[in-house]
Amino acid sequence: MKEISSINFKEALKRIKNGVKRTPLVNFASGHPQINLKLKLECLQKTKSFKARGALNQVLQLNDRQRKIGVVATSSGNHGKALSWAANKLNIPAIICMEKKAYKNKIEACKKYGSKVFLGDSRKDAEEECSKLVENGFTLIHPYNSAKTIEGAGTIGIEIAEQWPEVEVVCVASGGGGSISGISMALKQELGEKIKILGVEPKGSPNLTKGIEADGEFFLKKINTDIQGLCPLSTGKINVEICKKTVEKIILLEDNLIFHAQKKLMDVGKWIVEPAGAGAVAPILNNMFPKEWLKGRKKINVVAIVSGGNAEINQIKNLV
Repeated sequence: MKEISSINFKEALKRIKNGVKRTPLVNFASGHPQINLKLKLECLQKTKSFKARGALNQVLQLNDRQRKIGVVATSSGNHGKALSWAANKLNIPAIICMEKKAYKNKIEACKKYGSKVFLGDSRKDAEEECSKLVENGFTLIHPYNSAKTIEGAGTIGIEIAEQWPEVEVVCVASGGGGSISGISMALKQELGEKIKILGVEPKGSPNLTKGIEADGEFFLKKINTDIQGLCPLSTGKINVEICKKTVEKIILLEDNLIFHAQKKLMDVGKWIVEPAGAGAVAPILNNMFPKEWLKGRKKINVVAIVSGGNAEINQIKNLV
């Protein structure tokens, strides 16, 4: 696929490094004697999520005409906030199409950076409005199904390889597949095939799992999860193409296990973490890490991506 061959993570990192943070990699108790765990804290990134990387990488490559007309995207929140931030930096008009049920703090964050926000009754409504705006000349900055978005997200993988070259497994939560495709591809390029990638999805939104099974983009008829950020209608075509070659295993989790991991990260680490941000570490903290990967090992070096920190106050209060 031509778009995939155009991806260059090191060039992307050079492009965005003055605008984003090199987030820390910190030790965290795994609760398992064999797992040596570190967390990549993208919840401390600009706009409080990894999405800042892909959004900035995208807008920095727009031409003058595109910048003048403006950009548009559909988002559950974090990509919208990140695109609003990136567009604001370059004085580019932006419209973010969202569902009415999106976290209010994320809707307000988009407006704070100067974006107009369209609120639809469903994700489908938001997608349809976004498509109309693209037909009217706005440039689509896709949250995941785009080589430039993947390129930006993959800079996380470059950083991990530099920060801890001894890492053996990297856990990444997947919604649309932008982060897991970019991170897995970058890590394979930097560290070779020895590195294993563990994907995590809500059981009620198995987009990537179904996409790999179908060998292409798969649209779910029903989404049954409350983990906002991990439940778009499908995983992107490019993302599936990459992940079927770079991801060794995907675990499907019930929502309560992800919420449990969110609470643990907040209680122990004292970081603000949203539910989707806790998805990658949830298999480890719930003793669901693949047992076959532990067999015969005294220790295994694992990184989990804490992908976002835009938690909503009422949601945090309801955690038990």
